[in-house]
Amino acid sequence: MKRTRSSAFTLIELLVVIAIIAILAAILFPVFAQAKTAAKKAMATSNMKQMLLAVNIYATDFDDTASPRYRLGCGPRINGADVSDGMSWEVLAYPYAKNLGVFESSMDTRAKYNTPFGQFRRAFGGAPNFFRGYQGCGSYFKANAYSTPSMTYFPQPSDTVVLGEERMLSNSRSDYFTSIDWAASTTNPKFPNAVFENTRNINLGGTGNGSCTPNKICKAWCFINNDYAEASVWGMADGHVVTKKGTGKTRDGYNNGTEFKGYEHRAATWDKDGEQYPDWTAGMSCMDWDLEPPGTNGGTRGCIVPGENVNAGS
Repeated sequence: MKRTRSSAFTLIELLVVIAIIAILAAILFPVFAQAKTAAKKAMATSNMKQMLLAVNIYATDFDDTASPRYRLGCGPRINGADVSDGMSWEVLAYPYAKNLGVFESSMDTRAKYNTPFGQFRRAFGGAPNFFRGYQGCGSYFKANAYSTPSMTYFPQPSDTVVLGEERMLSNSRSDYFTSIDWAASTTNPKFPNAVFENTRNINLGGTGNGSCTPNKICKAWCFINNDYAEASVWGMADGHVVTKKGTGKTRDGYNNGTEFKGYEHRAATWDKDGEQYPDWTAGMSCMDWDLEPPGTNGGTRGCIVPGENVNAGS
């Protein structure tokens, strides 16, 4: 009697095929995720270059001086010409970028805010010891406030940070964009809503000050978002962009920071003794700069940039 051979798979053969597919998927999925992250980092790098270009073009129009970190109280509140009472550095640079999209990040998927230029959410912050200037109208005008130095002032522009990845603080106000809060705190203009005081990392979880879950947005210590394999994109004063990984660890055991040579290890201007406590400030670079000269309305010494004499911040 002649037997006919079945062409169907046996159960064992099917299980072997499924196991092979599962193994291949386990190998390839992380590769795909890495490729996606790399693509988003490339986009952030491109956006950063365009932001730096806008900052530099602004300076060419204003006697080689970069914009202030913000201009407060000159907009809708007093029927002024500014589109917002809180004209932060990116709103001032927008006319030179012609595209608010370059100030956003694909890593920040939260809802955007309505602005006269379309929906937008800022994803990058400025370094206060670069954007030292401050302008204001009415009660927000400070005669003794610092102005942003000339672009040629900074001794080592290739080492001087201008911009970093700091996600915007959430706010439920419908008029958020036109309010002073867009750029700074209404109650205290020194509070940095559009700039970061230091380079502590946000994305490590944990408890206490190290916990920023579920949305990874903690403003208390002006955290930086290291979203690209624990790295972040930074814009420098000479126009080039760098990607740096968070290094070091502070004594709470959770929050790494990004360290740049030539910067002080301090949390902010109020942290006068940071350099004496490396267990607290390890891996952290201070980029804070008080809006008031030292001794004026509580002003304290700013954190110097690379190559700058410490007395320049006093």
